Amino acid sequence: MEKLVLLHESFISPLFLDTIKKNNWPVFAEGKMKQELEKKEISVLTENELKEKFSLNPIIYFNAEDCLAFIKKFSKDEKLKENIAFFKDKYALKKEIKKEYPEFFIAELRKKDFDSFVVPKGRELIIKPLVGFHSVGIKRFSSQEEWNKIKKEILLECEKYSKVFDENVLSDKVFLVEDYIKGDELVCDAFFNSEGKPVILGLYYHPFSDENDFRDLVYYCSSDFVKENYSKIKGFLDLIASKRFFKNFPIHMEVRIKNGKVYPIEVNPLRFGGFGLADLPFHAFGINSFELFFEDKKPDWNKIFSKKDKNFYAFIVGQTPSNFNPEKETIKTDEYKKTFKKILNYVPIDASKYKFFSTTYAESNKLEDLTNYLNYDFNQLRKTNK
Repeated sequence: MEKLVLLHESFISPLFLDTIKKNNWPVFAEGKMKQELEKKEISVLTENELKEKFSLNPIIYFNAEDCLAFIKKFSKDEKLKENIAFFKDKYALKKEIKKEYPEFFIAELRKKDFDSFVVPKGRELIIKPLVGFHSVGIKRFSSQEEWNKIKKEILLECEKYSKVFDENVLSDKVFLVEDYIKGDELVCDAFFNSEGKPVILGLYYHPFSDENDFRDLVYYCSSDFVKENYSKIKGFLDLIASKRFFKNFPIHMEVRIKNGKVYPIEVNPLRFGGFGLADLPFHAFGINSFELFFEDKKPDWNKIFSKKDKNFYAFIVGQTPSNFNPEKETIKTDEYKKTFKKILNYVPIDASKYKFFSTTYAESNKLEDLTNYLNYDFNQLRKTNK
């Protein structure tokens, strides 16, 4: 089966880059990303070669949803585009499974209708862009008064980050309003294999500091955690597979668990967890999700569970200090690194472009060593340049 990796300059983890080079997978990229790949002696397809590759209906993986523009422009696979649209439209999936969730409130809301929206009484709601990324434009509310206070903030935030991300990644045209589910948030990297069956590659807990915290800050896992939640997440993926046929199709899924039932938040197509989250199973269990996907193989979870490893493994995103000025300030990364008991890997990120300056893969036998970063004051890391 033909393979194809699409890359955008937003971010690519070192593990994924090394895996691409090791396997010599066909890659297409433009601009700065193309230049970076060529510096690392990774050959990049020309546009004509990309068109030829698309004509063979390859297995596709990309590092960022900005790459959807490549598929829109060069691919003629309408089934692929239809499956992508199904997941990118946060309303479509939930509408498809609505009969399994009759108690759940969900509605679409266009930007032009913000002022006329009437908040239904007695419900705690959350709003998010129908096409969105990294918690931008997400707010929680439960009354008309609260809605009137936040609606302008939402549009201003989306407008700010639309300058960074393509409209296929973030758009302020249509929003999703739905019931806010109070419960544990779990995140899953998986793929539908050559037979359309779901394969779980990574399963993580996404804790928050309080109910108004929506940051992508800490994710953690352990062998016991995966074992305890595997069957319910697999069951929900089976439900998705029963609605539509997805073949050789990677996804990154966020859900909440309430009273033992899985409620979907969103499912992102053709990629795993962004900014290196997909590398966490590698550092925790030796699972290279990228290789398993392209090789159409499953992790040996039973072997992992049998090791009885009691340690916790976390992916922690260093938050850029508020109102950080990259021209006048730097971040005290060495000081930050010293706060961890054991670092498995540390990856710096451009703080002038994103809301965060690094990702850290950390290990501890005490969970609080990792979840403490939910209340960490990142402002203490700012340093004024002399």
